Amino acid sequence: MESKIKEVDIHPTQADIEHVEAYLVDEYDIFVSFCYNEPNGCCEEQQVITINSRQTLQNQLYTLLHEAGHYILYKEYEYEILFPDMIRQPFKKRVSKANAISVVSNEVMAWEAGRQLALTLGIEIDAAKWNKMKIKCLYDYMKWGVAAP
Repeated sequence: MESKIKEVDIHPTQADIEHVEAYLVDEYDIFVSFCYNEPNGCCEEQQVITINSRQTLQNQLYTLLHEAGHYILYKEYEYEILFPDMIRQPFKKRVSKANAISVVSNEVMAWEAGRQLALTLGIEIDAAKWNKMKIKCLYDYMKWGVAAP
């Protein structure tokens, strides 16, 4: 008796995530790590993006696009000119107003760079959900920035 292996279709969002990952490896040689207990982030110097896998697949995709946006800004533009007062330090520390503005500007631009990457790769984004996530994240950074001395 011949055994048949059933092919399982991959979720469209998972396919999009894999498409972004492949692009990042091919274009930038960057590693993407999906971790259950790690925060989302992009370490430009180490060429690593971490994505918290406890998020929904759609949020993982949007987060990956956003974090890829950070890396694209880092590689394609002069960080020191775009964000002259950006100091790399833990998010919760109090910082200067100039640093807060650079960080918030960087976050806004990373969301836009991520959206542009999705367009380039032909990945459909639910605009309402994308904007809701972007607004929530940016608002958190703005609250943090307003607390600057």
